[in-house]
Amino acid sequence: MEWLGQLIRSEITDGRWHPIRLSTSGPYLSDLVFADDLVIFGKVKMDQVLLLKEILNRFCAFSGHKISVRKSNIYFSKDFDTSLGDQISQLFGFQKVLNLGNYLRVPLLHKRVTKSTLNFVVEKVRSKLQNWEARKLSFAGRVTLAQSVLLAIPNYFMQSLLVPKGVCDEIEKIARACGGLGFRHLQDQNNSFLMKIGFNLTSRKDALWSQLPDSIHRSNCSHLWRSLSKVWPLFCENIMWSVGDGSTIRGWKDT
Repeated sequence: MEWLGQLIRSEITDGRWHPIRLSTSGPYLSDLVFADDLVIFGKVKMDQVLLLKEILNRFCAFSGHKISVRKSNIYFSKDFDTSLGDQISQLFGFQKVLNLGNYLRVPLLHKRVTKSTLNFVVEKVRSKLQNWEARKLSFAGRVTLAQSVLLAIPNYFMQSLLVPKGVCDEIEKIARACGGLGFRHLQDQNNSFLMKIGFNLTSRKDALWSQLPDSIHRSNCSHLWRSLSKVWPLFCENIMWSVGDGSTIRGWKDT
C-alpha cells in the first residue's frame, strides 16, 4: 500500500493528479490507508479516471497484487454526471454504491444519529444475552460475561459517535437483567472517548484528521463535530495548559 501512496504522490508532484478538497480552505486529500484498506479520492473527470487506472495497473505489476473487484466499491458525491459515473464504474468494474457501509462496525457515512440508527447495537447485545441463557449459564457466570462482553460491544461506536441516551439506557437495562450492579455508566464512557478525541484535536493540530473538521463549514458539520461541541465544556473543565517554550502564548490576551 505504501508503494501505491508513493505513486499517487509522485503524480501529484508532477501536476497530473489533482487531489480534492472538502472545503476551499481545507487540506488536500488523495488517499487514506489503514492496514490493508484503502480509500482513494479523485475528481469525476475522465483524464483523472484514466490516470488512476494507470496507477493501479502499475501498482499491480510492481507488487504482484491483484485488485479484488468484489470487495471494491465506487462512491460519487452529490450532483455528479450520472452517465459519466456509469462509464467510470464500468471502466473499473467496481460496483457503484450509495453508501460506503461500515468500517470496524461503524457506519462511514451517516446522517443525524438517532436511537433507530443504533438500534442494531441494542439488538446485538440482547441476542448475545439470549445465547448465554440458552446455554444455561449460572447467575455469576452471566454477571461476569455481562461486565466483560456486553458493555464492551458499544465501545466501537462510542469512540467516534455521541450515542443517544435512549440507546445507553436500553443497553444498561439489558445488562442489569443479568443481575447485580457495578456496571459502567455508558454515557460517562462515551463522553470519555469523545474528550480523548477533543484532546487529540487540540494537541495534534498538524494531523490531517484534525485539520478537516475545522475547515468544514459549521452549518453542515458532521455528527462527530456536533458530538464534540456537546462535551467541549466538560473537556475544558478537565484540561490544563502547559506553557512549554512559550511559542503559543499570547502574553496580553491569555489569562
